[in-house]
Amino acid sequence: MNHIMDKLSPRIKGIVVTCAELVWFNSLWASTVLLGDSIAWLCWLLLIGRALVAADRFNSALLAGKIASVGIAFDMLLTINGWMVFDSDFSLILPHWMFALWLGFGYLLPNGLSYTLRLSPLVYAPLYAIVGAFNYWIAYKLGAVSWSYSVPLTLFALGCVWATLSLLWGMSRSLAVQEN
Repeated sequence: MNHIMDKLSPRIKGIVVTCAELVWFNSLWASTVLLGDSIAWLCWLLLIGRALVAADRFNSALLAGKIASVGIAFDMLLTINGWMVFDSDFSLILPHWMFALWLGFGYLLPNGLSYTLRLSPLVYAPLYAIVGAFNYWIAYKLGAVSWSYSVPLTLFALGCVWATLSLLWGMSRSLAVQEN
C-alpha cells in the first residue's frame, strides 16, 4: 500500500489520510460509546494498531498522550463537579473507555484534524464547540452518560470546554505546524 500512496499528490494523500483517520476514530468512538467498558479491549487493540502505523511512533504517542491528558483532565473536572455521570463500574473518576477515546482523539487531532487548526480561531473555536458538544449529546442520547443539569446548560458548558480546548491546541505550535 505504501507504493500506491507514494504515487499520489501531497494534496490527495492528505485527503486519503484524513479520511482514514476519521473512519478509524469514528469506529473507536462508536464502539466505546455504544458498548462501553465491555469493548475496552478492542479499543486498546485499535489504539495499539494506530500507534504501530505512525511514521514517528514515539513522538506520535507522546503528542497523543499530551492531548489525551488535557481532555481527560477536563472530563474529570466535569465529572467531579457533577456535570457528567457514568453508570459503569470503574475505579477511576471516568470509565476506562473514556481514556481510550481520549487517546484516540489524541492521535486524530494532529493527523486527521490539523487542517482545522490552520483556520482562524474565530472559525475553529466555534466549530469545535459545536461538534464537541454534539458528540457528547449523542453519547447522552445513547445512554453512555447522564447529565445532572439541563440539556441546554450542559451543551453550553461543553461547548465552552471544547472551544477552550481548541484554542489551547491551536496555540500549540507542535499541532499547528505538523504536516500529515
